[in-house]
Amino acid sequence: MARRYCYKDVLPFTAMATIICANIGLNVLFKAATLKGMSYYIFITYSHAIGTLLLLPISFMFPRTAVLSPLKLHIFFRLFLLGLLGFLAQICAYKGIEYSSPTLASAISNLSPAFTFILAVIFRYLLSSPSSSSFYMEEKSEIGMVQQEQGALSQEALFDSAVESTIKELLSLNLANIGSAMFKIQARILDIDTLDGWYYPSCPICTTSMTPELDAFYCKEHQRQPPHLMMKLSLYIGDNTAKTKAIIFGTLAEKMTNISVVGMPILGDISSVRIPNIVETILNKEYNFVVGLSDQAFRQELLNYKIFAYKAINETQPNTSSD
Repeated sequence: MARRYCYKDVLPFTAMATIICANIGLNVLFKAATLKGMSYYIFITYSHAIGTLLLLPISFMFPRTAVLSPLKLHIFFRLFLLGLLGFLAQICAYKGIEYSSPTLASAISNLSPAFTFILAVIFRYLLSSPSSSSFYMEEKSEIGMVQQEQGALSQEALFDSAVESTIKELLSLNLANIGSAMFKIQARILDIDTLDGWYYPSCPICTTSMTPELDAFYCKEHQRQPPHLMMKLSLYIGDNTAKTKAIIFGTLAEKMTNISVVGMPILGDISSVRIPNIVETILNKEYNFVVGLSDQAFRQELLNYKIFAYKAINETQPNTSSD
């Protein structure tokens, strides 16, 4: 738990401080280079080239456990647009440094959070913490309705109707062909990711994640509602073929961990609330899981699986999701 605390609290702060120092140093280097006649176009090219050489090997050193969606045209266009905006922003910033000083540029760059907050208010995307963006917001689309019907199946029927599979096979599936299919796998819980918190305020009507605004919580569909706490655990699971991350929600997560979210504080940054140590009792235990795509994962074209039922290897009666 101490290692997770360091990874959750100390490492992000250290990374932020390092980035700020690096940006200040970059501004000073640019000013020194332009005083000797270097064009800011050449400086930007060099900085991007060096950044690519330094960051590219990291993708091979720390490979992802999940399979990304194919690079489609609309994704490529968004990447291009992001790069273009970043390039234009750098040109404007360096042109300003050329006429002023690195000190002024560094001071103005600290106003970025304020401008971000203003834009968030304008576009009604106000989030109290970065972890809020990672909550699963299940809308009532066709797949969501099918998954609710599957959750209402009897415990044995849900296991009997699921297709036998392995994690490696799940990660190699075509996203478009999965739909509302359910899969049964046997896997061991390797670790628990609580960096984004382990519960969240949900709408009591549709169970979607709610957004805090001032002194109240709002649902996208049902507006202002009293929040209902919903447990959400990100589990790293693995079998003898591969490993991946799966999400387990609500009462199903509470039954697995013997932890209740009743009485937990409703804070702006729920990720700061530590999960009780009893959760470690499920580590290295082997289960039979029934998994499928969540509605949000399908809309975002990501192979992020949700756990709909589980049964410990030494148990005979399965547990199913009623959320």
